[in-house]
Amino acid sequence: MIRFDVRCAWVVAAALVVHIGLLSVVRIRTGAIDTFTFSSLDAREYHAIAVQLAEHGCFSQAADGSCRPDTWRTPGYPLFLAACMHGVGTSPGALIVVQQVLGVLCVGMFHRLARGYLGDRRAIAATAVFLLDPYRLYYSFWLLSTTLLTFFLLVIWMAWRFTERRNRYLGAILVGVCSGYFVLIWPGTILVPALLLPGLLLLTERVPVNIGTPQPWSRHRIAVGALAAGFAFSIVGAWAVRNHFVAGRFALSHQSGVVLAYFKAAEVELWKKGRTADRYLETSLDPGQAQQPHRVWESIDQEIRGRFQELPPDRTSALHWRNLAQGNKSSIDDFQIDDELRAIGLRRILAGPWQTATCYVARAVANLTFPMSLAIWPPSGVQTSSARSLILGLVYSLILLSALWNVAHNWRKWRLWFFPIACTVAFLLAVTPQIEPRFRVPLMPLLAFLAFLPGSSAKSTIADQLSPR
Repeated sequence: MIRFDVRCAWVVAAALVVHIGLLSVVRIRTGAIDTFTFSSLDAREYHAIAVQLAEHGCFSQAADGSCRPDTWRTPGYPLFLAACMHGVGTSPGALIVVQQVLGVLCVGMFHRLARGYLGDRRAIAATAVFLLDPYRLYYSFWLLSTTLLTFFLLVIWMAWRFTERRNRYLGAILVGVCSGYFVLIWPGTILVPALLLPGLLLLTERVPVNIGTPQPWSRHRIAVGALAAGFAFSIVGAWAVRNHFVAGRFALSHQSGVVLAYFKAAEVELWKKGRTADRYLETSLDPGQAQQPHRVWESIDQEIRGRFQELPPDRTSALHWRNLAQGNKSSIDDFQIDDELRAIGLRRILAGPWQTATCYVARAVANLTFPMSLAIWPPSGVQTSSARSLILGLVYSLILLSALWNVAHNWRKWRLWFFPIACTVAFLLAVTPQIEPRFRVPLMPLLAFLAFLPGSSAKSTIADQLSPR
């Protein structure tokens, strides 16, 4: 136990050095540690809601004191920021420091998890890959949910291992509670608890009480599944009920149709037309790119206006991507617009299924190896370093190939790889066909873990003892 504490202390110390060093570099080079805080439009919305929560106790982006309920964002990350504000204030710089501390905790948690499965040396190597992931470090300086999402993914993984090694019922409750909050951080993770549940049921079929002595507890699987699913659903459902009270709709937010049409369907349309090089221009909300042609988005605007043609022109004129792609800013019901955009997005995605399928597969690989795609197919309107993109892309490609190779060689030991594989698949299904490196960040501990799985000829480890017999 002492040995473990010493090793963990060294890992946390290394993480502190890296994060403090980066804080110093950002401060010296830019003059402030919060320079990148609001690099995304999402960050301003998160901060605005958190301020309203901390100061007025209402979930709203309205700065006029009206506390008009917001249904665009889910509460996971704003609640975290609001809790931090009660301790450190509303200063963006202070919140960035808190986020760095959270990043350090993530590294320590991952090392503890990896060491329990992989052994000392492989765990250190996997932790180093995770610690030095440039995108993890880069996005920790943005006021985005990426770091918190990674933290809760690791918490769920620890709860999963608790179910596996100690108490199946308490572990199932922890998995359910953490998974429910995980979904409220980013609704796209709704597939994570859905894909984990089958593994959780199988996990409790044989739980090793003493190492190497699995015992069948099949009669308890229904109870374990009900606990996990029930707690996850109750947390997610509570927010859906809130939205029903304030907006008349059982839903997590009115984002799903917007994202499906303006981002996912738009990516597929560009793929079909052979215009993927224009994706950073066509699907950009950057004010600096606002005057660039957004032909696909404008065609979606025309279609959505046609669906509301019974309304007067002064109301339908607001149905434009500038208003809709970042939350509805019109007088028409948010969820009604969301429904229509979902129908538009589905129709466009399902048209030409073969091209859509190839787009999804290519983009899934691109997300796992990004920025390799920038080096191979340089995009229009964006300045990139081909050499740097190629080097980083090769590193991520090697991690991916190593992970696939190790899973193939350990395919019988499903307890080793089920959790990281299920979560990776869930994230890819949620993000693809967009290319979003910030949503690849939570996948890095999973991929790093898989990349250092012991081979079939390796000496026995705890992980080997957990494999099915």
